[in-house]
Amino acid sequence: NTLLADAKEINQQWDDRDVGLSVIRATLADITAQSTTLADTVKATEVPANASTAWTDVESAADDIVTAAEAMQTGLEAPDTGEARREALTGYETAVGQFRSALAAAITAARG
Repeated sequence: NTLLADAKEINQQWDDRDVGLSVIRATLADITAQSTTLADTVKATEVPANASTAWTDVESAADDIVTAAEAMQTGLEAPDTGEARREALTGYETAVGQFRSALAAAITAARG
């Protein structure tokens, strides 16, 4: 997932102090916006009836991706030493993995 790779890269660059605050803020905002677009697209997708139950897991995972992206932004501004942001990145990675698994299950269900 390009968004996941981008999230990992910008977080590492920030930890290494290779980018400034304005760059990571802009990148995390873009990741959140693209994650939201993904979730909106998933919710607008019409799926075959035999995959509708499995699709709710895809929708839920997509929402979790957005929540984790937002948490990275919030974590960036937290008064800690990066723990909240790094925890949110881990949550983002987990949500992307759950999305992939749920999508594969929905595809299998659609194929009957």
